[in-house]
Amino acid sequence: TVLFRLKGKYTIRYRATDKAGKQKDMSYTIVVTDTLEDNVSPSITLPSIVQNVKPGEKITFEPAKIVDYKTDSSSPEVIDEKVKKNVYYYYGQADDSTDFETVEKTELKLDKETSKYSLEVSKTPTDSYLTIVFRAEDDAKYSVGSTENNVAWAYKVVRIFEVNDNVAPTLSASTNLQDIANALDGHGQGEKLTIGAMTFEDVDDNTVNTSEYLTSTLKVLDKNGNRVNVSGVKYTYDGSKFTIKDGKFVTTVAGKYQVVISVTDLGGNTFINSMEFEVEDTKAPVVEVEKFETTMELGKTYVLPTPVIRDDGQVIDNLAETKVEFGANNPAAKFSQGTMEFTPTEAGTYTLRFLGKDAADNEAFSDWYTITVADTINPEIVINETDEYIIPETAPYKDENNQVINVKLPLFTATDQYNEDIEAPEITVKNPDGDEIKVILDESNKDHYEFAPTGNGIYTVTYKAVDLAGNSATKTFEIKVGDVTAPTIIVDGENMPSSYMIGDTIAIDLSKVSTVDDVDGATQGKDAVDNSRLTITLKKPDGTEVSWTKESDIWSYSFDTAGNYTLTYSATDKAGNTGDDVVYNFEVKSTSSSSSVSEKTWGIVLIVVSVALLAGVVIYFVKTKDAPDASEKKNKESN
Repeated sequence: TVLFRLKGKYTIRYRATDKAGKQKDMSYTIVVTDTLEDNVSPSITLPSIVQNVKPGEKITFEPAKIVDYKTDSSSPEVIDEKVKKNVYYYYGQADDSTDFETVEKTELKLDKETSKYSLEVSKTPTDSYLTIVFRAEDDAKYSVGSTENNVAWAYKVVRIFEVNDNVAPTLSASTNLQDIANALDGHGQGEKLTIGAMTFEDVDDNTVNTSEYLTSTLKVLDKNGNRVNVSGVKYTYDGSKFTIKDGKFVTTVAGKYQVVISVTDLGGNTFINSMEFEVEDTKAPVVEVEKFETTMELGKTYVLPTPVIRDDGQVIDNLAETKVEFGANNPAAKFSQGTMEFTPTEAGTYTLRFLGKDAADNEAFSDWYTITVADTINPEIVINETDEYIIPETAPYKDENNQVINVKLPLFTATDQYNEDIEAPEITVKNPDGDEIKVILDESNKDHYEFAPTGNGIYTVTYKAVDLAGNSATKTFEIKVGDVTAPTIIVDGENMPSSYMIGDTIAIDLSKVSTVDDVDGATQGKDAVDNSRLTITLKKPDGTEVSWTKESDIWSYSFDTAGNYTLTYSATDKAGNTGDDVVYNFEVKSTSSSSSVSEKTWGIVLIVVSVALLAGVVIYFVKTKDAPDASEKKNKESN
């Protein structure tokens, strides 16, 4: 790809070379024309250059901004970046009629390191003025309808002073700095103020008026020495006097401000002065509050955060006598302004805000905060056991004269962590049937409770306390009264599982099962089951309990799943004593095979052969046996 930057006639040549080095050329001619019309000179924007210099001083400035537009400067389309740029200077004063092409001038070169131009003014200049000239030339001669390039010129005239001046500028008699300060004094924060006009005059040692060339700075400083932005300043010269006016600024912080004015003449002599004025504190401080709990427990004491007060960004002492203000309809509470301790004494919703005040009596408030107070803690029960009164695990039912013996219980206390009142402390006792029985406080010493048991069994004692908010606490104990011996289960051999396959049925004959208790005596299986003294469960391999088919004394179940089953007999006497379970683990197979029954988890089957009662003592005779296979079971049934 070839980019033709100039119009004209071009020759394109192709050359081929073989391995023997023989060559052959072929060429053709093309004509490049420019159909673009360019009849506008480049635009030059001058950089910032000093107005006045002294002999021997160095001038440094940026390159000018040069742009070549399509038709005029209103067109945003830049069509040609190929612009030749030159910078010159000469001693003399140019004007708009100057022909820069013919003026004798010296070209300046751009410093590649700094990307700036610089020149040192002669110590013995030939003129009182120095002119810096900028030239820009485009390539319009290559466009349609043009034979020459467009050229643009721009210039800057710098005054050269050979000054003999040892006298600083003076403030005009018409300007009174104190009056300017008085006009600024007494205003509040956030106001926009205007600095009054200040007029200066300056002459050199030869009494020549040089006020036109004065330079100045105008600064406003706040009480912290921070510079305040000043805008809109106007500088005027009326032929003999230099005036600074209309400087505007906004007061921010309160306190003492300074306006600093400095004016310098060509001789380097400077007039500098300052004036002070006061800005009143009219802005409220800012109240900052650390995060604190907004959900509180009734009766608990909390320390609310102390608000931090910032005035003009600085932390100050809070001069507010009341640092916390509560809502008008708040529930009751205790609060100390000194310690910031807050104790809600009623449940509900509280609102509060924090206050701050500065030395100028400007008040500030935080946002309103909402606190939710509730009593959520249960009371605490303490059983007051003594050497004489404890909660017994067991107690006798009757004495040798067959008289019921009262069970004695210790007293108790109930407290609420943050609230003293307990609404309803009480003690209840339920007998083995679940009926509540009367509990009395000892009338003589009032140092214990007692109740009369209604029979053998397990009694439930409950101590309970409820606070005013309805939070409750309980402590529950069980006391075995009278009969404390667990019953024994007797299972006849016919009720022990054998080997089974899917489709077989296990049958439990309740007449072959019984429970024996030292108080309740012996109870046959059906009566024991009906009175909830005996339970028989069969669990499948997945742990689920089967539903028995119950016909009179016979409970049965047909196996539909292979795997390990568990048959459990459990007994409880009238007193609530629970005996050891009798557990049989056995397997149901999908095909016939001989297998021993695993019984009572240690691998043998206990078969009761006979039972004898000797002087109230139950004697069991047992032996081990393999589970019968199918043929043995058939022979047994035929016999």
